[in-house]
Amino acid sequence: MGFSNGDSMIKRVVIETTLNKYGLPKWIAPYAEEYISGNTIAAIKYAKSFVNFGRKKGMVTKDTITLPNGVTFKKEQVVHLLSLFYYGELRISGISLHWSNMFARDSMQSEHFRTMSEMEAKRARAIKNVISGVGYKAEEPTKELVAVYDYVGSLTSWEEMLVTRKILLNYSYVMPFAQIFYRIFYPVSPEFMRSFGTTFKKKGERETRAEEEAEKIVREGKISRERLLQLTDDILGLVARSIDAEMPNAKRAGVIKEALLLRNISLAFPLHRLNDFGLEIDVDNEIKNLGKTNNGISKK
Repeated sequence: MGFSNGDSMIKRVVIETTLNKYGLPKWIAPYAEEYISGNTIAAIKYAKSFVNFGRKKGMVTKDTITLPNGVTFKKEQVVHLLSLFYYGELRISGISLHWSNMFARDSMQSEHFRTMSEMEAKRARAIKNVISGVGYKAEEPTKELVAVYDYVGSLTSWEEMLVTRKILLNYSYVMPFAQIFYRIFYPVSPEFMRSFGTTFKKKGERETRAEEEAEKIVREGKISRERLLQLTDDILGLVARSIDAEMPNAKRAGVIKEALLLRNISLAFPLHRLNDFGLEIDVDNEIKNLGKTNNGISKK
């Protein structure tokens, strides 16, 4: 079913509103257009309902969580997603502590990772408290997610550690998933989500400096272009597999198209950031190359 001129305008408005709502960059527009291409106008209105729900409030019952737009999830589906974030924060906290011990105890690097380990552990506890608050226990991670952090934990270079943590993981996992997830679900039940959101929104001076240092490492070529591209391919390949492993759950939850949209954005986001920092790569081509080597992952 094709779009009329009026439908196309509604489509553009929906996309622009969504990007502005979540503070997302304009380059996401083509992915969003692909998401709603071929959909009926009713489906577009459904997508718009994730953004504009007015004064409506969500609801939490014994077994379900209903969003302000009326979309209902089983609690176990939300807990599964929260469990992934919990594992990620718990695991990266342990990795940061390991990295801290690799450097001389009083060095800047050691102090940085020791501080980050404490912050990440606090975030993990906040997620666990949310899970406990709805009457569940955290689930075990998938082997694909474990593989991501196994690789990250094997890094030994300070520069590669920072770029991986502050650019590759942050923009593939945290930005497209945790932030949007939190912003959508917050209106459902602020009483048990408030501490969770506050914990993740707070950013200390050390964390901000680390992000700036990671950017500087890329801009000044402190990691060779060849090695940085290889590191990026390795990490994003593993990230792609970890997200693909969740697609059956997304299908059961009835949000497979939304999950695919976020999957594609999660692969593109760190590539665009690296490009912003001067790497000068063809983002679409990089994603296509990932598709050839990582279980068919691609923009399409």
